[in-house]
Amino acid sequence: MTQLTISEARKELLIHPARARQTRSRVQRQDVVVVVVAVGRREHGDAADIYALAQKLHEARPHSGARSASEEVAPMSLLGRALLAFSHDVTPGSEPDWTEWHDRERIPERLSIPGFLRLRRYVALGAGPRFFYFYETESLDVLQSPAYLERLSNPTPWTKRCMQYVVNNKRTACRVAATLGDALGGALGVVEVGPAPGRGDALRQWLVGTALPAALAMPGMVGAHLGEADAAATTVKTDEKKLLQTPDAMARWLVMLEGVDRDMLARAMRQVLSDSALRAAGAEGEIDRRDYQLGFVMAAPDALGARRSKPS
Repeated sequence: MTQLTISEARKELLIHPARARQTRSRVQRQDVVVVVVAVGRREHGDAADIYALAQKLHEARPHSGARSASEEVAPMSLLGRALLAFSHDVTPGSEPDWTEWHDRERIPERLSIPGFLRLRRYVALGAGPRFFYFYETESLDVLQSPAYLERLSNPTPWTKRCMQYVVNNKRTACRVAATLGDALGGALGVVEVGPAPGRGDALRQWLVGTALPAALAMPGMVGAHLGEADAAATTVKTDEKKLLQTPDAMARWLVMLEGVDRDMLARAMRQVLSDSALRAAGAEGEIDRRDYQLGFVMAAPDALGARRSKPS
């Protein structure tokens, strides 16, 4: 595998591990740039490669505290001011076709739409939906733009087939309230949570000002993010949604922590984002937790030039 320097690693992106054995250098495919780093699950090789890269970046970064949301973001924190997150399973026997469609048609198509910056896809490490993935976009407006809605209203034949595989599905458009970190982690923890009535500001202030910086400062942690659901951008009606077996559910807030491995991630989740701490800060209702392993990253060619202003 191609060895990346710290400088190169900060600039480059990760792609599907299944192609890592065949291509060991930067390649250009359709409208998206992809760079190989092996990531493991099942036939996809050894996950140690990505953990080692994330650890290398983590150890090399300055530990002078988390960057504020108003500062220029690093290539490995969230690139835009919004994200579109999905979680779901697929029907038995359909995963090879769904994955090939997602890799070769769906993601490149989405990243060709103006304002779509990068896609990260993860696979479950334990119980929960098999897949979790999200697109980073310049703003929520991108998710209601004519270019995006046109794609949603004109699904391809392959899309029509693969959308019917999707079950246990959630789709949530989020405003990025905070994003901290300098690297992509091999392990991702996702906490779905929501504020009690009248406690939204308090919960947000605690997460952004206290919890996320504290998690990022722990050993092996490389990213911490908060996305808050936007109902209008999430529930836009399209022809493509009619292909699903059941309508999409919607999350509330998504708190995401990235670590170089599952053990370090679990420690941060346990010590910083416990149910009791979240409820004391203003959370109410079900708190849902899932752990995932990074499997695929792809970006639009100009994505690393994207810069995010302070979320409003």
